[in-house]
Amino acid sequence: MNKMSVFFVAILSMGLTFGCASDPSVSGNERQSKPGNFAIISYNVLYGFNHGKSLKIGADWINEQKPNVVALQELNGFNKKRLEQTAGLWGHSYSEILKEPGFPVGLTSKEPIETIEKRLKGMHHGFLHCKTSGINFIVVHLAPFDFRKRQKETSAICAKVRNLIESNEMLVVLGDFNAVSPLDKEYLDSKSELLEFLIAKDKSYLRRQNLDNGRFDFSVMQKFLDFGLEDVCYKLLKDTRELDGSLPTMIRGRQAHAKFLRRIDYVLMDKNLSQNTVYAAIPREGNVNWISDHYPVVIRLHLSEK
Repeated sequence: MNKMSVFFVAILSMGLTFGCASDPSVSGNERQSKPGNFAIISYNVLYGFNHGKSLKIGADWINEQKPNVVALQELNGFNKKRLEQTAGLWGHSYSEILKEPGFPVGLTSKEPIETIEKRLKGMHHGFLHCKTSGINFIVVHLAPFDFRKRQKETSAICAKVRNLIESNEMLVVLGDFNAVSPLDKEYLDSKSELLEFLIAKDKSYLRRQNLDNGRFDFSVMQKFLDFGLEDVCYKLLKDTRELDGSLPTMIRGRQAHAKFLRRIDYVLMDKNLSQNTVYAAIPREGNVNWISDHYPVVIRLHLSEK
């Protein structure tokens, strides 16, 4: 091959490479060049893995991801001992649970867990603040029926966020926020059936006010962003269909999935930690459609040993 031919082959290869990186049809997973060495999963598991019926397939799926840390919401029917036993199914020796009655959140890890705070006062479900592998994890499940309650919960959580960020602590806030993001506004503007459905829900139940005067409320997620946290799924999956939603799965039916799919589950990180994120996914294929009504969120970081 002469020099001119080599030149044109090189230019063509560069064009294909950059074209793939900017093509919105390419999934976020395919864009990642590094697998990372630290995996985080956040998962609302629907009344304790679909009322216990999906525990095995749920544990098997989590185990396949080889996570370092797993944050779980709706651990109904679990206590500390049961969570310890279940965490062992995906190779984790350490776990913590917020409470036993109601809708507990929990955290499991390969490494020892330091429990910093279990907050119930002034919260709907409460939140759990732990530290493992040198990273602060705040596991949340915000109020499901009233955006004004979520705003108050967010203010309490963000007080901790401010202190941790000012102290240069590594921080992840993750879980079921029961709130839509301003980053998804363009997508949500196209979901007229979803908005009509939520308007009808608010009118049907006096205790429910998820909309702000018939409009999507973005204030909750905006406040987390304003405090300096980054939405790593949006960062890596922007302009892909994978970002469309984390709820509902096919367990609620194909029609509901198509009409009402939106994102309310997030993994938020401080800016320094976010820079180490090399992979993000909201898997929507296979068994995750039958484990829960939420899809999991999977994040992989590339962290130095230091």
